[in-house]
Amino acid sequence: MVAPAPGMRAFPFHSHRANDELFHVLSGTGELRLGARTHPIRAGDFIACPAAGYWALPQA
Repeated sequence: MVAPAPGMRAFPFHSHRANDELFHVLSGTGELRLGARTHPIRAGDFIACPAAGYWALPQA
């Protein structure tokens, strides 16, 4: 479980060649950067980041 301080980045912009990553937002709000697009996220969201896709998950 990752719980960064407000304003800190949970995961920098990166990718994985062979594995997908899944996240469940337990509380709060933030944004997901997936490729060139940014998406708002909030508690209850389930996020799937596909292998070979570039993404970042900052905390708001």
